[in-house]
Amino acid sequence: MSIYNDITMLRMNHTNDELGYFFGKMDEEFQTLENVIKNTLETIDTYEKEIEFNSEI
Repeated sequence: MSIYNDITMLRMNHTNDELGYFFGKMDEEFQTLENVIKNTLETIDTYEKEIEFNSEI
């Protein structure tokens, strides 16, 4: 639901622009979101490894 609102607001900000520009901005937004998710998963993995290491001691 939140992504839909973000897309709607982004589209409203670019109503007079060409579609190529709009979709370029959308790609940037999704790449940013993808990077956030990847970084979060890497952090979780690091914490899981740390927990496993500490539980073995």
